Amino acid sequence: MTSTKPNIDVEVCESMPWLVDHCYGWQFGEQGVLIELCRRLGIDRGYEVGAGDGDELPVTLDFMRHLTLYEIEQDKRGKLRVKYPLATIHGAYEPQHATLIKAESCVIVDIDSDDLAIAEEIAETAAPYVMMVEHYDRQAPWMATPGVMLEPDQRVPDWLVGMSLAHGFRIQQPWQVVQESLGDFGYRIVALTRVNGINVHKSQLEKLCQ
Repeated sequence: MTSTKPNIDVEVCESMPWLVDHCYGWQFGEQGVLIELCRRLGIDRGYEVGAGDGDELPVTLDFMRHLTLYEIEQDKRGKLRVKYPLATIHGAYEPQHATLIKAESCVIVDIDSDDLAIAEEIAETAAPYVMMVEHYDRQAPWMATPGVMLEPDQRVPDWLVGMSLAHGFRIQQPWQVVQESLGDFGYRIVALTRVNGINVHKSQLEKLCQ
Protein backbone atom coordinates (compact mmCIF):
# COMPACT_ATOMS: atom_id res chain seq x y z
CA MET A 1 0.00 0.00 0.00
CA THR A 2 1.09 3.58 -0.60
CA SER A 3 -0.21 6.83 0.86
CA THR A 4 -2.36 9.17 -1.20
CA LYS A 5 -2.84 12.92 -1.44
CA PRO A 6 -2.80 15.10 1.69
CA ASN A 7 -5.92 15.41 3.84
CA ILE A 8 -7.44 12.23 2.39
CA ASP A 9 -6.97 9.27 4.73
CA VAL A 10 -6.64 6.52 2.12
CA GLU A 11 -3.83 4.17 1.27
CA VAL A 12 -3.92 2.60 -2.20
CA CYS A 13 -2.33 -0.41 -3.84
CA GLU A 14 1.12 0.32 -5.32
CA SER A 15 0.20 -1.40 -8.59
CA MET A 16 -2.79 0.93 -9.03
CA PRO A 17 -1.35 4.43 -8.49
CA TRP A 18 -4.14 5.92 -10.60
CA LEU A 19 -6.47 5.34 -7.64
CA VAL A 20 -4.84 8.32 -5.93
CA ASP A 21 -6.72 10.66 -8.25
CA HIS A 22 -10.04 9.07 -7.27
CA CYS A 23 -9.83 9.30 -3.48
CA TYR A 24 -12.68 11.67 -2.65
CA GLY A 25 -16.11 11.84 -1.10
CA TRP A 26 -17.84 9.62 1.43
CA GLN A 27 -16.58 8.62 3.98
CA PHE A 28 -12.81 8.98 4.00
CA GLY A 29 -12.33 9.01 0.24
CA GLU A 30 -13.92 5.61 -0.47
CA GLN A 31 -16.68 7.02 -2.69
CA GLY A 32 -14.42 8.01 -5.58
CA VAL A 33 -12.42 4.78 -5.39
CA LEU A 34 -15.57 2.66 -5.62
CA ILE A 35 -16.96 4.69 -8.51
CA GLU A 36 -13.77 4.32 -10.53
CA LEU A 37 -13.38 0.60 -9.81
CA CYS A 38 -16.96 -0.03 -10.87
CA ARG A 39 -16.51 2.08 -14.00
CA ARG A 40 -13.40 0.21 -15.09
CA LEU A 41 -14.92 -3.20 -14.37
CA GLY A 42 -18.28 -2.40 -15.95
CA ILE A 43 -20.22 -2.95 -12.72
CA ASP A 44 -23.77 -1.61 -12.60
CA ARG A 45 -25.13 -3.80 -9.80
CA GLY A 46 -24.67 -2.91 -6.14
CA TYR A 47 -25.60 -4.41 -2.78
CA GLU A 48 -25.32 -2.84 0.65
CA VAL A 49 -25.78 -4.75 3.89
CA GLY A 50 -26.58 -2.19 6.58
CA ALA A 51 -27.95 0.62 4.41
CA GLY A 52 -29.37 2.67 7.29
CA ASP A 53 -31.84 5.37 6.27
CA GLY A 54 -29.93 6.30 3.12
CA ASP A 55 -28.42 9.51 4.43
CA GLU A 56 -25.02 7.84 4.77
CA LEU A 57 -25.35 5.39 1.90
CA PRO A 58 -22.19 5.51 -0.22
CA VAL A 59 -23.39 7.60 -3.12
CA THR A 60 -21.39 5.45 -5.50
CA LEU A 61 -24.41 3.15 -5.45
CA ASP A 62 -26.70 5.95 -6.60
CA PHE A 63 -25.61 5.33 -10.19
CA MET A 64 -26.14 1.57 -10.10
CA ARG A 65 -28.83 0.26 -12.42
CA HIS A 66 -29.57 -2.55 -10.00
CA LEU A 67 -29.45 -1.67 -6.32
CA THR A 68 -30.30 -4.05 -3.46
CA LEU A 69 -30.31 -2.79 0.11
CA TYR A 70 -30.56 -4.68 3.40
CA GLU A 71 -31.66 -2.85 6.55
CA ILE A 72 -32.93 -4.44 9.74
CA GLU A 73 -34.83 -1.42 11.12
CA GLN A 74 -38.31 -0.92 9.67
CA ASP A 75 -38.41 2.87 9.97
CA LYS A 76 -35.13 3.17 8.11
CA ARG A 77 -36.41 0.87 5.36
CA GLY A 78 -39.32 3.27 4.90
CA LYS A 79 -36.91 6.15 4.36
CA LEU A 80 -34.88 4.05 1.94
CA ARG A 81 -37.98 3.36 -0.17
CA VAL A 82 -38.61 7.09 -0.47
CA LYS A 83 -35.03 7.93 -1.36
CA TYR A 84 -34.39 4.92 -3.62
CA PRO A 85 -37.78 4.01 -5.14
CA LEU A 86 -36.22 1.75 -7.78
CA ALA A 87 -34.10 -0.22 -5.34
CA THR A 88 -34.90 -3.67 -4.02
CA ILE A 89 -35.10 -3.33 -0.24
CA HIS A 90 -35.00 -6.19 2.25
CA GLY A 91 -35.00 -6.47 6.02
CA ALA A 92 -32.20 -8.15 7.90
CA TYR A 93 -29.55 -9.86 5.81
CA GLU A 94 -29.72 -13.66 6.15
CA PRO A 95 -27.09 -16.20 5.05
CA GLN A 96 -29.31 -17.51 2.23
CA HIS A 97 -29.25 -14.06 0.64
CA ALA A 98 -25.67 -14.65 -0.44
CA THR A 99 -26.96 -16.98 -3.17
CA LEU A 100 -28.86 -14.05 -4.73
CA ILE A 101 -25.77 -11.87 -5.15
CA LYS A 102 -24.24 -11.70 -8.62
CA ALA A 103 -20.49 -11.92 -9.14
CA GLU A 104 -20.50 -8.89 -11.46
CA SER A 105 -21.26 -6.53 -8.61
CA CYS A 106 -20.03 -4.26 -5.85
CA VAL A 107 -20.92 -5.31 -2.30
CA ILE A 108 -20.68 -3.07 0.76
CA VAL A 109 -20.93 -4.50 4.28
CA ASP A 110 -21.46 -1.88 6.98
CA ILE A 111 -23.36 -3.11 10.03
CA ASP A 112 -21.11 -1.84 12.85
CA SER A 113 -20.83 -5.36 14.23
CA ASP A 114 -19.70 -8.69 12.80
CA ASP A 115 -19.20 -7.34 9.29
CA LEU A 116 -16.52 -9.93 8.59
CA ALA A 117 -18.81 -12.91 9.13
CA ILE A 118 -21.23 -11.59 6.51
CA ALA A 119 -18.41 -10.69 4.14
CA GLU A 120 -17.01 -14.21 4.41
CA GLU A 121 -20.39 -15.73 3.51
CA ILE A 122 -20.74 -13.48 0.50
CA ALA A 123 -17.14 -13.96 -0.65
CA GLU A 124 -17.40 -17.73 -0.47
CA THR A 125 -20.82 -17.98 -2.12
CA ALA A 126 -20.91 -15.15 -4.67
CA ALA A 127 -17.32 -13.87 -5.11
CA PRO A 128 -18.40 -10.34 -6.17
CA TYR A 129 -15.84 -8.37 -8.17
CA VAL A 130 -15.56 -5.60 -5.56
CA MET A 131 -16.18 -5.73 -1.81
CA MET A 132 -15.93 -2.94 0.72
CA VAL A 133 -16.00 -4.21 4.29
CA GLU A 134 -16.02 -2.12 7.43
CA HIS A 135 -13.45 -2.79 10.14
CA TYR A 136 -12.70 -1.34 13.57
CA ASP A 137 -11.74 2.32 13.31
CA ARG A 138 -7.96 2.51 13.03
CA GLN A 139 -7.91 5.72 15.05
CA ALA A 140 -10.18 4.46 17.81
CA PRO A 141 -9.01 3.40 21.28
CA TRP A 142 -9.23 -0.07 22.80
CA MET A 143 -7.35 -2.14 20.22
CA ALA A 144 -4.11 -0.50 21.30
CA THR A 145 -4.82 -1.18 24.97
CA PRO A 146 -2.33 -3.65 26.51
CA GLY A 147 -3.98 -6.88 27.52
CA VAL A 148 -7.02 -6.47 25.30
CA MET A 149 -8.78 -9.80 24.87
CA LEU A 150 -8.18 -11.23 21.39
CA GLU A 151 -8.24 -14.78 20.09
CA PRO A 152 -4.93 -16.47 19.17
CA ASP A 153 -5.56 -15.53 15.52
CA GLN A 154 -6.02 -11.88 16.63
CA ARG A 155 -9.78 -11.95 16.06
CA VAL A 156 -12.09 -10.19 18.47
CA PRO A 157 -14.12 -12.79 20.42
CA ASP A 158 -17.69 -13.16 19.20
CA TRP A 159 -19.15 -11.93 22.48
CA LEU A 160 -17.32 -8.61 22.13
CA VAL A 161 -18.14 -7.87 18.50
CA GLY A 162 -20.66 -5.05 18.19
CA MET A 163 -20.24 -3.84 21.77
CA SER A 164 -20.62 -0.07 22.16
CA LEU A 165 -17.73 2.01 23.44
CA ALA A 166 -17.41 5.68 24.28
CA HIS A 167 -17.68 8.38 21.60
CA GLY A 168 -19.83 6.25 19.27
CA PHE A 169 -17.31 3.50 18.61
CA ARG A 170 -18.39 -0.13 18.29
CA ILE A 171 -16.04 -3.07 18.51
CA GLN A 172 -15.39 -4.76 15.16
CA GLN A 173 -12.69 -6.99 13.74
CA PRO A 174 -9.37 -5.20 13.07
CA TRP A 175 -8.52 -4.47 9.46
CA GLN A 176 -5.62 -6.94 9.41
CA VAL A 177 -7.95 -9.80 10.31
CA VAL A 178 -10.52 -8.74 7.72
CA GLN A 179 -7.97 -8.52 4.93
CA GLU A 180 -6.28 -11.80 5.79
CA SER A 181 -9.61 -13.59 5.77
CA LEU A 182 -10.76 -12.07 2.48
CA GLY A 183 -7.37 -12.96 1.01
CA ASP A 184 -8.21 -16.60 1.67
CA PHE A 185 -11.25 -16.12 -0.60
CA GLY A 186 -9.18 -14.70 -3.44
CA TYR A 187 -9.37 -10.97 -2.71
CA ARG A 188 -6.69 -8.32 -2.75
CA ILE A 189 -7.04 -5.07 -0.87
CA VAL A 190 -6.61 -2.07 -3.16
CA ALA A 191 -7.55 0.77 -0.80
CA LEU A 192 -7.56 1.12 2.96
CA THR A 193 -9.12 3.87 5.08
CA ARG A 194 -9.80 4.43 8.76
CA VAL A 195 -12.91 2.28 8.71
CA ASN A 196 -13.10 0.40 5.41
CA GLY A 197 -11.07 -1.89 3.21
CA ILE A 198 -11.86 -1.99 -0.52
CA ASN A 199 -11.07 -5.34 -2.12
CA VAL A 200 -11.03 -6.67 -5.67
CA HIS A 201 -11.37 -10.32 -6.62
CA LYS A 202 -8.25 -11.84 -8.15
CA SER A 203 -10.14 -12.66 -11.34
CA GLN A 204 -10.44 -8.92 -12.06
CA LEU A 205 -7.02 -7.64 -11.01
CA GLU A 206 -5.40 -7.89 -14.43
CA LYS A 207 -7.97 -5.48 -15.84
CA LEU A 208 -7.01 -2.90 -13.23
CA CYS A 209 -3.24 -3.28 -13.22
CA GLN A 210 -2.74 -2.58 -16.93
